[in-house]
Amino acid sequence: MKLLNKVRLALLLGVLLKSVLAIDVLSMPQLDKQTQIIQLQQQALTYLNSGGDLKQFESKVFLGVTIKGNLDVVEASLLQAHNLAPERLDLSYSLAATQVLKGDLSKARQTYQMIESQVPNYPVTWVYEAGYANAVGESATFANYLNKLKQVKSPEMIRYREALEIADDASDLQINIMQTSEIDQRSDLVILVLGYALHNDGSMDDKLVKRLEVAQSVAAHYPNAKIIVSGGVAQAGVTESFLMRQWLIDKGIKPESIIVEDKSVDTVSNALNSMALIKNLAAKQVILVTSASHIRRATAVLEQAAANLNYAVDVNNVVAWDWGNTPNVVPATSLEKALIVRDTLRTAGLWQYPGMLR
Repeated sequence: MKLLNKVRLALLLGVLLKSVLAIDVLSMPQLDKQTQIIQLQQQALTYLNSGGDLKQFESKVFLGVTIKGNLDVVEASLLQAHNLAPERLDLSYSLAATQVLKGDLSKARQTYQMIESQVPNYPVTWVYEAGYANAVGESATFANYLNKLKQVKSPEMIRYREALEIADDASDLQINIMQTSEIDQRSDLVILVLGYALHNDGSMDDKLVKRLEVAQSVAAHYPNAKIIVSGGVAQAGVTESFLMRQWLIDKGIKPESIIVEDKSVDTVSNALNSMALIKNLAAKQVILVTSASHIRRATAVLEQAAANLNYAVDVNNVVAWDWGNTPNVVPATSLEKALIVRDTLRTAGLWQYPGMLR
């Protein structure tokens, strides 16, 4: 009997071992492909977050926006990953997001159209196609996708559709170079100052100093207002918001008036983190201070952050002028409108690099 049991056990182990080996053999190519995709994703993230060839592009197009990375390498990495697994929508969306960031709206829209051809009734794609059609002035296409989105009643799609409307409104934002007289001297007013990337030695860029100079002027007009300084990226051991606070104190602002937000790493996290503080303060008026070239996008994401919290607040602005010697407001370009769409949707919950980076 014992011998019979041993034989049965040996046979059972043999069957199990054969099954395991078969599974291993069958899954090896799949594992190799998945490993390659992960490596390509990591490579894309590395180049996205490192210094690269974007400085010239940044100075020409983004002005007040901090951009890092080598987008050609990012795009090539994600395209290779997409080709390995064309059925994976996260890779396709990440590829399109990179093409938007590169300023190649035509190629990005082709990628979204490819996604729609693969999955015709996936409304997330309609959201992007609506937003970028509107950015390039294709009002009929925008209206068509917006009508399709109105048929989808999920809370997420309603939020994304409203985000598109917020982004659209930002293109026609009234931009102020001095404090507005429409705001009362009230205790529920907050001045929100957005940071800007520090130099490697931890010193402040002129763009950031100019924002602080504007904030100082606004604070003199509204001495009872709380001031939120927002910026968490550190250089040489100090964050943007730490230096911003110290600069304002050195100019005579009371330390107890200043609230430090030192967790944010970009405009979207500026807005999300700062709006949580604004709500906790029960403020109903915000004066947003940033660079003129940045204000439309910053306003849109801040309003979307308020919408996420279902919190009613009026967002006004006073800007640090960075449009050179021109005395007039520079109209939003198609690329700026596209970036407003992208970041407003990011704020609403649509990650630009799904599963990798908000």
